[in-house]
Amino acid sequence: MAITVVEGKLFNGVEVANAEDAKGGYFVGFSATVNFLCVDETHPASLVGVKYSTHEVNDTAGPRPPDGHVRVTMLVSGGPWRQRMWSEDTLASVELLLNSPGDFIAWTPGLLHQWWAQGPATMVTVTLDQSASMSCNEPTAAAAVDETEEIGPSENALLTTYEQNWAHVRHLEAQRTLSMNIFVAVLVAVIYALSRAESAFFAPYALCVLAFFAGVNLLVSVKTEGIINAYVGRSVEITKVLQTSQLAGARVREGVWSKIRLGWIYPVFYGTVLFGSLVIFVLWCLLKLVCSRG
Repeated sequence: MAITVVEGKLFNGVEVANAEDAKGGYFVGFSATVNFLCVDETHPASLVGVKYSTHEVNDTAGPRPPDGHVRVTMLVSGGPWRQRMWSEDTLASVELLLNSPGDFIAWTPGLLHQWWAQGPATMVTVTLDQSASMSCNEPTAAAAVDETEEIGPSENALLTTYEQNWAHVRHLEAQRTLSMNIFVAVLVAVIYALSRAESAFFAPYALCVLAFFAGVNLLVSVKTEGIINAYVGRSVEITKVLQTSQLAGARVREGVWSKIRLGWIYPVFYGTVLFGSLVIFVLWCLLKLVCSRG
């Protein structure tokens, strides 16, 4: 399978190939298929290190800061291996998928990178102290790169996102329920205090305070409902991608309940309190005006 460009495109300083394309397998050396991996008598290089590593599914690291070394990361077995490369100077970026043993990514100094193991993978990374150079010999054909295939998120990534979406929804539900309880407690306390007061002097001020907090909570509740709907919508899309819509369930789309959402209770309640407070305040002002003229 060809090395896949998931996002962006290859740019100067990032090359991909397969070790089998190099003559005798010397992907770093006199027969390297990547220009800046050419090493011979006229193009010497200092070996900084060779790293062998094994990774489980969903292992990840980065972003790794740029340095002054040339690096090669090769998939030895397993995979796929997903890696993103980008430049802070030019803003160029590319995200690649190594699918087959021998597939590698090579990059020059000054680039950032981040990687994800999308399957159990064994990797080898070679680090050289060398500046980019011209090819030692005519390079052989580079590994085929498929720039048309779109690779979406892995199933594990989708499941993780699905769980996070519902965690956010539960958090928002708990927040607005707590806000409702506090507001109702304040409302009941204000109504009780006004009913026991001997004078109506504080009534207009209490109504203004209630109207203000009801208006604020109304705006917040409408925004919260929109955010919750967005998270739910994303979760529904994930179930479609995973083909689990029937198992996950769906919203009612027929009958009267398709038109009624329990989430509307919050904005309707705050809107009612806001409207009622303003109406009573206006009536109180009119009554005071009439009494003063009488």
